[in-house]
Amino acid sequence: MSTLAEELPAELERCRELRDEYKLISTGGWGVMVIDRAIKQAEKSMAEQDVAAMIRALKELKGIS
Repeated sequence: MSTLAEELPAELERCRELRDEYKLISTGGWGVMVIDRAIKQAEKSMAEQDVAAMIRALKELKGIS
């Protein structure tokens, strides 16, 4: 079982890679925007050390495919 401190950075990296793939798709602009917003929220929650926001951000990042 992994911890929030392990899972959130891993999901951030996965979503950054996925965002790069969306950038290659001519109609991927909306996806890039959604992923960017989720990444920014996750980074903010980590910077503020807001555990509740980090949990919400992790859930949102996991939902991105």
